[in-house]
Amino acid sequence: IGTYEGHKFTPQVRGVTDYGNFYAAKTLADGGGRRILWGWINEERDVEVQKADGWAGLQSVPRVLSLRDDGTLGIEPVPELQALRGRHIHFDPFEITPTSSGLLQDVQGDCLEIAAEILPGDAEEVGLSLRCAPDGSEQTRLVYSRRDGQLGIDRQRSRAGEVGPGLEGGPLGLAAGETTMLHLFLDRSVVEAFANGRMCLTRRIYPARADSLGVGLWVRGGGATVKALDVWEMQVVDR
Repeated sequence: IGTYEGHKFTPQVRGVTDYGNFYAAKTLADGGGRRILWGWINEERDVEVQKADGWAGLQSVPRVLSLRDDGTLGIEPVPELQALRGRHIHFDPFEITPTSSGLLQDVQGDCLEIAAEILPGDAEEVGLSLRCAPDGSEQTRLVYSRRDGQLGIDRQRSRAGEVGPGLEGGPLGLAAGETTMLHLFLDRSVVEAFANGRMCLTRRIYPARADSLGVGLWVRGGGATVKALDVWEMQVVDR
């Protein structure tokens, strides 16, 4: 939104569509009047590894763009992705503390959809651990920092034996009493994280261990409340 005058467009609001690995974005209008966005997710492996595997890069999931009441951009995964949902695991509300943080029972996989609503409480940081090895040596962390109002992905231990980048992300300031609404798509080497209908963060991860399939919740510096948590195994659907 903005003004167009003298062949010049002046935007009213500026922002970032994706704070991660998201390139060459394109949109289209569908038959229902929605504006759908796709983007290219680059590789972050050595070129020789890509050549040996015979493939490089992939498309993001399609995303619905909208104009929010405050004039900012809304961005969410298209609901048609629900067609990929397989086995479903639901968790009733529960509390998490630094001593209770850990892997979720009966939740494993490298192709998952995860929806979590978390009230940060007095925790300094709260988040999800993905692609976790049983001993924790390999894992990727999605981190919400209440102090900084930032959401990021920490890939320091995404691949065993290597030290990856630290925290990478962007702003997600919450209003008083607002919960952190996380909607994730984990697809082997890809994490696409949507937050509160207004932020998106995409990153590549390359776990080396075949048993890095665990999912966990954790907090630091206080406690938090998980108000809702649902996990679906994603399945391949032939069309």
